Amino acid sequence: MKMNKEKAGEVLGLSGSITPEQIKKRYRELSLKYHPDLWPNGQHMQSMINAAYETLKGFSGDLEEKPDVDIAAHIGSALFALSDLPGLEFEICGTWLWVTGDHKAHTQALKDAGLRHKYKSERWYLGDPGQRKRRSRRPWSHSKIQNVHGSQNVNKSQRSNSIKAIA
Repeated sequence: MKMNKEKAGEVLGLSGSITPEQIKKRYRELSLKYHPDLWPNGQHMQSMINAAYETLKGFSGDLEEKPDVDIAAHIGSALFALSDLPGLEFEICGTWLWVTGDHKAHTQALKDAGLRHKYKSERWYLGDPGQRKRRSRRPWSHSKIQNVHGSQNVNKSQRSNSIKAIA
């Protein structure tokens, strides 16, 4: 998964002046919190946390100050709320969650989980709450989003295995 330093800092919940020790400490905290044995879809959350750590590993300096948002919890709670719904397919692109498949029967559940509908592509998405709007008015295609931010599908067997892990 590709990630810039600011986005990696947001995933780990770090901003301002940071040290490698702070990065490692926060990485360990989040790794324990979203361990795949304890959290539904934890392996996908863990891959996002690992990508952020790899981006910042050894970094010492300043990151742009951001509002205090736990992106991992934001995406994780939506995945947890929607993981039992049949016919949905999940994809994580950077710090965004995209949902496709047979979603018409689950419209209210998707709205309740905080997702928004993108009508042109017939996809639902949950964006990063701290995300700034792009300056360009031209919309990006989904393939461009995947190429820029990386993509990881969350298949049904992985979702059910991660739910069994906490039961």
